[in-house]
Amino acid sequence: DAWSLEMSLSTFVGTALTCAFNALFLNMSGYKVFDFMIAVHGYPQERVWGIRDAPFIVCLAVSLGGLSFVYNTVLVRVFSMRKHMAADGCLRRYQPWAKIVEAAIIAGVCTLVWSTVSGLAQCLETPKGMMEFNMQCPETKSNEVGFLLFKGPEEALKLLYSPNEVFDFDPLQLLVVLLSYFGLNACMMGLAVPMGAFIPNMFIGAIVGRLIGQALHMFHPDPALGFAREGFYSLLGSGAMLTGSIRQNLAIVVFLTECVQDLNLAVPLIVTIFIAEKVAKSLAEEGLDEELMARKGVRYLNPDLSQERGMMFIRA
Repeated sequence: DAWSLEMSLSTFVGTALTCAFNALFLNMSGYKVFDFMIAVHGYPQERVWGIRDAPFIVCLAVSLGGLSFVYNTVLVRVFSMRKHMAADGCLRRYQPWAKIVEAAIIAGVCTLVWSTVSGLAQCLETPKGMMEFNMQCPETKSNEVGFLLFKGPEEALKLLYSPNEVFDFDPLQLLVVLLSYFGLNACMMGLAVPMGAFIPNMFIGAIVGRLIGQALHMFHPDPALGFAREGFYSLLGSGAMLTGSIRQNLAIVVFLTECVQDLNLAVPLIVTIFIAEKVAKSLAEEGLDEELMARKGVRYLNPDLSQERGMMFIRA
């Protein structure tokens, strides 16, 4: 009832104009809308997992449920510290210039650290049909660390989810990418720039899942054992990390299933997400969004009544 007819018309016109301008700018720049989508084409439409994967799926869900708690805790503390410094601390008198300088410094540090990490990475032959990302590598080779850090999260996630092992990722380099991305991403929380935690959660979970999948195949290289491929564990890792952090479940199952266009992965995703959510809730009742809203003073209605409020009688 509160949504007026004028608001409906304004929303429709605004959405239509946004889509039109988006298509215009994409055509002018030579890009396609699919370049900015996380959609892995060519995923095998068959059962890619088995009962042997069950214990490792549980281990992945438990470990990422705990990691999501650590990630949320770090983000909330960084946000609280930055908010205190901007409002009541030593930087209050220098606002808004302090926020601008801080954002520029963090951007420079990210570029410096990621460039250094990428420069130390090894060069691999570029697979046929894949876009090259050379950096310091020769023309026929690509830098896998640079690709993951600089190419954009959409392309990086496509590579990590890919069922065909496009890159034979080095576990040590993946670990370096994980640590550098985790640390610098945590330092960005609360900056005066548009940002969120959805894609970072996906990316961190995908790398951890990929590491678990590669470790499994490293110790059990025999294909006769029938373990799922590394991309499968990478996809489950994203689901577990997202659920543990932002406390969504069914929406994440639908979203990730559509990313790879394979309904056969719905069952392991549901199991992973259920376990990860239980682990995360056992460590902290609220998710990242609720924690940040509480610190910003934003009022919201909790979906679950507390025990005290549940015993109260409400009279109309």
